Amino acid sequence: MPRPDLIALILLFAVLTPALWQQEPETSLRDWLEVDALTVSADGKLRISGHFDQDCAGQPTAEIMSFPHNLDTQVYRQRSSRALCSLRRQAASVDIDIKVHAAASPPALLINHGAWTRTGDGGSYEPIALHPAYIESAGLSRDATGELRLKLRGAQAIGCDLPELYSLRRDKESISIQVSNALAADLVCPAALLDIEATVSLGATEMPPSALFEVNGVPITELERQAVSSHDRVLTNILRVDIRVMESYPMQISLDVQGEHPDGCDLPVRVRQSRTGSTARVEVYREVPADMICPMILRPYRENIMLEGGFESGSYTIEVNSHSQQLEL
Repeated sequence: MPRPDLIALILLFAVLTPALWQQEPETSLRDWLEVDALTVSADGKLRISGHFDQDCAGQPTAEIMSFPHNLDTQVYRQRSSRALCSLRRQAASVDIDIKVHAAASPPALLINHGAWTRTGDGGSYEPIALHPAYIESAGLSRDATGELRLKLRGAQAIGCDLPELYSLRRDKESISIQVSNALAADLVCPAALLDIEATVSLGATEMPPSALFEVNGVPITELERQAVSSHDRVLTNILRVDIRVMESYPMQISLDVQGEHPDGCDLPVRVRQSRTGSTARVEVYREVPADMICPMILRPYRENIMLEGGFESGSYTIEVNSHSQQLEL
């Protein structure tokens, strides 16, 4: 026969539990999808398949942000803190149309806490490892259209010249950006650091004054009031330089320079020359307005550049952007 004191305790618990439940404020929680596989359909849509750790009501949704070299995708579902869920895994999937969010299929996809790259045939993706960059300084400003722009300086953690990949995570109290490089399994890089200096648009991102903003752990405590330069100096990628020496005294040198612009904006090309001792330096670049959106295509470049001044007999180094050649006269 049950003890009277035990029955009283059970009745008290039954009476108080609903009251305590009602006193708990209801909040919205975000469950992240654990990605198991990526597949591409015949019409070019990407299916992200995975699972949630709990079996709850609610359909997954996707937030997608486009960066120059990757798409950053967050796949999650919202649920009430009062929802009753079982501890059984729940399979789920979501379809996204990549071409809606990028001019061409991006080389990398960052989804929740992982990253994938497109394979050679373009029909499938495989996981890749991310290497966080070293960030020395970062600043924020808004342009005339209200877009938030992030300007950063730092170095890649690996010695290969790889594009920076970005992911943005936001909650009520903070905004966190991760800047990384993805190293393919068959790529061998030297043990060196490569400098990074970049400006990237974050769109019309809300930035409450009280929010904590950080880039790879480097905090930005307030929105910078000074404007980022209205133009970005974009160097031309130099692929080949043919040197021609003219028969004169002192000798003169012309350069047949071939390369490509890293984007599709049709803007004037500027050339700046300098000379220190036996090294002649040439910078080929364009000044791209900071608020200009350029097509993601390569534009060929070819020009004949006459080096300033004359040259005596001897050994010289000719540098055109990152391209360097030795010359013996």
